[in-house]
Amino acid sequence: MSIFKGQKNNLQEITSSVPDHIFKECSTNTNVDYYTKALYGRVMFYLLLYALLSDNKLGQRGLADLYSSPIFRLLFNLTLEKRKISHSSISERLSVIEVDYFKNLYEYVLKKYSIKYPAQKLSGLKLERVDSTLVVDVANKLSEGLSCGNEHKKGKMLKFTMNYDGMYGNFTKTHNEEKYASECLALPENIIEHFKKDKEHSSVYVFDRGLSSAKAFEVGCKKDDFLQKNIRSFLDFSRWSK
Repeated sequence: MSIFKGQKNNLQEITSSVPDHIFKECSTNTNVDYYTKALYGRVMFYLLLYALLSDNKLGQRGLADLYSSPIFRLLFNLTLEKRKISHSSISERLSVIEVDYFKNLYEYVLKKYSIKYPAQKLSGLKLERVDSTLVVDVANKLSEGLSCGNEHKKGKMLKFTMNYDGMYGNFTKTHNEEKYASECLALPENIIEHFKKDKEHSSVYVFDRGLSSAKAFEVGCKKDDFLQKNIRSFLDFSRWSK
């Protein structure tokens, strides 16, 4: 059971990265297992991690089914534990469990893997999520902005387009011109300008179908000599998607 959702995530490797004494230390410090008969902190950690890697649905009934599955019980050596748990027991446990228990485990794993995978090694190997949102000025304070698109609504709007790399919003633009109502202008502009700003990165840009015309990339690239030399993949994408 090392492959989940097409990803080679070795579950045993992940869980074995937390030694027994760390589980005990976190349990003692947070008192997470006080008056608990079955769903101990360690079991809940395994259950939630297993569910995240193996199942699309994290509902209470789904967690209860996973807990009772032979595979889960075999993977984590829970043969002596209670064999079945109701979804209401899962719900009650999640509502009162000490969150700091998971926080402490997370910080331990993060510290351990930060040594193995330093920031310099991971630098630039990111997914750049690019999206826009419209914010309406209901107080009518804006002298310039996009129209609300409804004659019965007053005020104006600003469009914020942001690049998010999984940790930070690392590139943002604010648009107040009517032409930026089209995502075919706003999204390519953010992507192209971010690419030019950070020339050494190896990021992959991800965006939704608000950008409906790949032609916008080609037009933007052809206006810039640097892009024509260094961002050929955008032009190839444009031709392929026609």
